[in-house]
Amino acid sequence: MRSLSIIASFLFFINYLTAQIQDLENIAEGDIVYSSILSNSNGDLYGYIYFFDQGKIDTENTQFEYVLLDKNLNKAANGTYTEKHYDGIKNLFFDCTYMGDGILVSKFLKRKTETLLTYNRIISLKDKSVSKEFMYENDSFKELSIKNVDELKENYKGAESFSLAYAINYQNLNGFFVTENNKKGKNYLEKDLKVYGADQNLKWTYSYNVDGVKKDWKSFNVININEGLIIGGLSYFSNSKYIDKFNLVGIDVTNGTQIFEYPFEDKNSAYSHTVNLRYFGDKIYIVGNYSPYSKEDFNWQKNLGVYTITLDKTGKEISKKYYPWSEIASNLEANKYGVVEKGYYLSPMKIYILKDGSFSYLAEKFKGVNSNYTSTKSLDFVLFNFDKDGKFKANYTIQKDKSKWFKNDYLFHQYIKDDQGVVFFFRDHKKDDETRDKNWILGINTIINGEFKEETIPMSSEDFFIRPIPAKEGYIMLQEFNEKSNLNQIRLEKLNY
Repeated sequence: MRSLSIIASFLFFINYLTAQIQDLENIAEGDIVYSSILSNSNGDLYGYIYFFDQGKIDTENTQFEYVLLDKNLNKAANGTYTEKHYDGIKNLFFDCTYMGDGILVSKFLKRKTETLLTYNRIISLKDKSVSKEFMYENDSFKELSIKNVDELKENYKGAESFSLAYAINYQNLNGFFVTENNKKGKNYLEKDLKVYGADQNLKWTYSYNVDGVKKDWKSFNVININEGLIIGGLSYFSNSKYIDKFNLVGIDVTNGTQIFEYPFEDKNSAYSHTVNLRYFGDKIYIVGNYSPYSKEDFNWQKNLGVYTITLDKTGKEISKKYYPWSEIASNLEANKYGVVEKGYYLSPMKIYILKDGSFSYLAEKFKGVNSNYTSTKSLDFVLFNFDKDGKFKANYTIQKDKSKWFKNDYLFHQYIKDDQGVVFFFRDHKKDDETRDKNWILGINTIINGEFKEETIPMSSEDFFIRPIPAKEGYIMLQEFNEKSNLNQIRLEKLNY
């Protein structure tokens, strides 16, 4: 229910961009302890932020510097701030979100395996200042004011739950989702989802489990936000382990009113499903895989194929179709559960849903661990394309060498061309026919207006490691680093699509 023999080949596929380079080794003092990619309210890449630990300035405080780069890798802002150090407590970043006039930085304090509390800061993009720490507790935001580790443990160690305020950056709504997280597994005590504005004032509450008890309760998670609608999953439980029923709900983003509840799956269903969805205009597109129904959820080893459901914005079902492997993978000689040559499964990897309703399913040929002596193995990707009417068009095998011990070779993807296309990237370690050495290859694949294209670029270097990172549309960012030579550089490269 529910990630250089570069020159000659590089120039053929990619146009080199000379100006957009940054040296992370010299951009600030200290060690990089966290970085994040920032997006604007339309989901487009805004820039990158890096945090540097500059060490203790006294027995109680540590100094940090943030550096903000825009999408062209120009330095847009930087500043320093201090944080209190608590002996025996980990102070860890977990999110960074661009929110219009500022950037919300979220962290949590952790003792051993227990999360004690979460807190936030806001970096102002107007004056580059960093706010004091604040947290959500007892139905309101307040300044974090803990004097020492003893006070921290006394007030928060062993607490039943902690509040989590995480950022929203959607069109005209900038603020916080607030949820209560029970640390002792008593999820039936969680009651609602609250939405606060950037001014930290409550806008609305969606109450989904007001009368929840141990043997009859609900949980809710946000899946997608677009076009003024929050779409989430509402799960019904009669115990703490298995879901009895799973529905999709639509909530008005302005006031929290539930607009619809679409029955998706229950104990009488024929199948268990995975859920991927996007919402454009007046249509909600849902795509995933399905297996025979099990209370333990979707089973990838019994994956029967691909399905799609289309709803209107009121939750009314427009269409629903299942595609068994016999219809879409007959040329691969796939069996009922998507097993192809040499026992490799067509393991789920990614689903891409485009603005016109067309979609693609990416699988990877994969073998899991059967014993302590058998490694995982993955082979080629297989891409299945469907048109806007849900008609299967074709499948394409994207060849790559066998990988061992990796779950997969997939890197990341980005929607492009106003959601009419997608580009996705993968790594491959190809063995040279003559030397038998393995060379690092970057695979670049695009689906634009139904057309599939693939390119590969040699990325091997004896001098430094290369890491691809998402960038603004039409580009990819490459990070090159070598600890021995203190090289840590990022640069943008223009893609050929």
